[in-house]
Amino acid sequence: MRSLWNGSARPGGGSFGRAKTRYAVPGILALALLAPATAAADSGGVAITPPRTGHAQPAPRQPAPPSAAPRPAGRAQIADVRCTANPGGPCVDGHRANRGATVQLRGRRLANVKQVVFYGGRGAADDALGPVQSAGATKAVATVPAAGLSGPIAVIDAAGKRSKRWEGLIVDTATSFSFRPASAMPSVQVGLSQPRTIFFGGMQRAIFNFEVIGDRPTDVQVDLVRLTDHAVVQSWLRPGTSPGVPQRIAWNGAVRRKPQPQGRYAFRVTTPGALTSRAASPDDQEAVTLIGYVFPIRGVHTFNLGAGRFGAARRGHVHQGQDVFARCGTPLVAARGGKVTYAGYHALAGYYVVINGSGTGVDFMYAHLREPALVATGDTVYTGQQLGEVGDTGDAVGCHLHFEEWSAPGWYKGGHAYDPLPDLRRWDAPVVG
Repeated sequence: MRSLWNGSARPGGGSFGRAKTRYAVPGILALALLAPATAAADSGGVAITPPRTGHAQPAPRQPAPPSAAPRPAGRAQIADVRCTANPGGPCVDGHRANRGATVQLRGRRLANVKQVVFYGGRGAADDALGPVQSAGATKAVATVPAAGLSGPIAVIDAAGKRSKRWEGLIVDTATSFSFRPASAMPSVQVGLSQPRTIFFGGMQRAIFNFEVIGDRPTDVQVDLVRLTDHAVVQSWLRPGTSPGVPQRIAWNGAVRRKPQPQGRYAFRVTTPGALTSRAASPDDQEAVTLIGYVFPIRGVHTFNLGAGRFGAARRGHVHQGQDVFARCGTPLVAARGGKVTYAGYHALAGYYVVINGSGTGVDFMYAHLREPALVATGDTVYTGQQLGEVGDTGDAVGCHLHFEEWSAPGWYKGGHAYDPLPDLRRWDAPVVG
């Protein structure tokens, strides 16, 4: 595609000289990306040597066509697994399936996969294999086995090689509601399904189950209570709920499409003229924890070093992001889900992804991926979904993520880059609650 940048100057000033940019990214670039940095890795972890301040940036290399960029061969890689039937049947929702459901796997090098492994909990005792019905380079269709449990998933190819484990699909098992009071008065049996933690914009929703026990329909109201101030943030009224019919309420972390503050939330049941066998209270141990963002690197990392910091001097401009150093191949995930605005390759950025964060108005940019991104322009991605791996493609020395945040209206669309360091520090802190 044709670039709107003529190669003579980058945003913020500075000249590269004229360069042929037939394969440059639309509307941008020169990306005020990073000056070279060096990273040395050993068996004990990642040791970072920050670049010297003011270190000169070499002239950008000629952008390579996407077809000419290296695409290393290797094991199959899972990027996403989704249940494909309608809710209410074998699928509860897109990432929650019942046993026997059909699921679609997306990723790389899937053409030769033959089986899907459902690991369940720790140890091999509960591992279960599901057959792959059909497979192509980037998609495969499989069945959740009768013994499948929630937990990591991997695929096995014809040569017996297993992919890295992927997490995100929950296998539902039917909840048993056996409590019946001696009184003829109806009651409500309730329970919160997994997961206990959800991410706004993530793959999973909090699922709350309840069932009326008795001999007549009963009005039921379920309130979602924020535990920090005991405020009711959302309510669901189910009038005339029939006894013996399991009911579900799913919550994605938003109220009227507005993200709710990070914290703990509990479901509380009220119903006139009925007993409640167990209702969520403000200190309920089965409350759900809502988290808004995740740290983009899933492994040992270091950041805020030397010329890798936001605002560090460059020739004719300043560094517009934060460099986060990690070993090559460390999984790289979306800090916040949203829509992929750009995904491609450029001589400066290497393989890169830009995501417009759901409910934020902020664009998040990830550069120097090891291989082409696991997502494409226009895709919807989820908080915590893997985008690729840490690498050093493009104008980079040493494996690291170059991470940028841009205000509305977006990345090189009239917004401006700002320092992501406060966010990175906050996301890197342990979650309490």
